[in-house]
Amino acid sequence: MTRPEEVGNYHITFCKAFLDYLTLCDESHGGAKREKYHSKLVLDCANGVGAASVLSMQQLPGFEERLQIKLINENDVALLNDGCGAEHVQKDQKLPRNWVANEHTDLKCLSFDGDADRQMYFYGNHESKLTFVDGDKQFALIIDYIRSLLEKCGALDKLSHVLVQTAYCNSHVTSYLKKQGVENVLVKTGVKYAEPVVAQYDIGANDEPNGHGTVTYKQEALEAALKGNESIEARKLRAFLKMSNTVVGDSVANMLMIESILYDRDMTVQEFAQIYEENPARLYKIKVQDKGN
Repeated sequence: MTRPEEVGNYHITFCKAFLDYLTLCDESHGGAKREKYHSKLVLDCANGVGAASVLSMQQLPGFEERLQIKLINENDVALLNDGCGAEHVQKDQKLPRNWVANEHTDLKCLSFDGDADRQMYFYGNHESKLTFVDGDKQFALIIDYIRSLLEKCGALDKLSHVLVQTAYCNSHVTSYLKKQGVENVLVKTGVKYAEPVVAQYDIGANDEPNGHGTVTYKQEALEAALKGNESIEARKLRAFLKMSNTVVGDSVANMLMIESILYDRDMTVQEFAQIYEENPARLYKIKVQDKGN
């Protein structure tokens, strides 16, 4: 397991961006308290590398005042992705090991995968029934939020933006994005097909239902479009994008972005799960002896 002291400045960069952003959110709401947002989060680390970054963040001043994270499946490397993790929640459609009904019922929960490059929000009810929020819904929320900031700061027509998804996304997300006024492009499965499309836009996000995804943007285009604009919305847009790891899918950065949106919009995880209802579909996981054939 990677130890917190081995993470370096990575956690400081994203933690500072997160804390700065929540301060801007408070300013934009006149300091009003959130009525529904819950700052407690149960985090399934899949016994992988993500725990180290989160443990490091928890040591930084101010972080735990904003987000109280309880780690489960933290550091037993012999059980890496075993009965836990993002794939277990999404594909096996089961609650992870160490999720405890009488402690965690209806709480906001999140699963990383072992290498912390994808994530799956979820909650379990009193009957231990799982409801999860897949990558499509996570990034639909993110790009819709970015669009709302663009609109509020008067830059909607100045900065092109898109959500690029793979052809196996649930078809209802396409309808949802169209209704929200977000451009949506479908490509073949694989980041190599998404990245060239994302690169054509000033702000671009790409995702897969399994929780892989990232947000990238062109700094020069952003600054040109917002030149002289010091409105709270423009400041929020600049600050929000600083939370994104633009290089690679990053569960920690994506978690902080989504928590920021839920905080700003005063949303519960249950409301998050209901931003649209997926069209009926069946998800299968087929084990084979040799993936090469």
